[in-house]
Amino acid sequence: MIPVQGRSIAASLASGLLALGLFGYSGAGPTPALDAADLPLAVLSDCDSAAACGAGQSYSTQWVGRTPSGNLFLIARSGCAAGDPCNAWFVEKTPGGLHTRLVVDGQFSVQRARQQGYPDIRVRRVVSEGQALQTRFSWVGGRYVETEHRNLYRVEGIECGSEAECHEVAKRAYEHRDPARALKIWETVHGFSWI
Repeated sequence: MIPVQGRSIAASLASGLLALGLFGYSGAGPTPALDAADLPLAVLSDCDSAAACGAGQSYSTQWVGRTPSGNLFLIARSGCAAGDPCNAWFVEKTPGGLHTRLVVDGQFSVQRARQQGYPDIRVRRVVSEGQALQTRFSWVGGRYVETEHRNLYRVEGIECGSEAECHEVAKRAYEHRDPARALKIWETVHGFSWI
């Protein structure tokens, strides 16, 4: 997972781009580019016009990889800090124009392409100090669809996983004579005090 919390999306984008390179998203020939003038309306929706947005906002664009119909790019608004209502967009540039394929907010990671050059995207949204939602999007039937959704729990700064995974962690803590930790996990996951 590429964390965004506590640092800017731009910094996370740089980390994500390194990960993209490590996964081998490359092809023959020069790396395609996306000009600021090419940004789709979905990206510019909070601006009065493309010209005004281009002058007042800056965006980071990164080529993700080749697809059967064009090239996939990741676009993020520069200077967005964690907690800001900022999005990142996966946009495909085809001979027919630009198409927004997926909009994500929160922490995200890009995983090796499995479906026709389109990578899986995992998005993590913090719900509370003790809970986050993780969603995986995969390319299915010509579009990104949600293929997995998990509630993840965090107890005293340590993520223990899903409800079932946290239950197993609590059982092990109890078996290793740490009933206070086991109780804290069960209370956090189940949302009520056992005492």
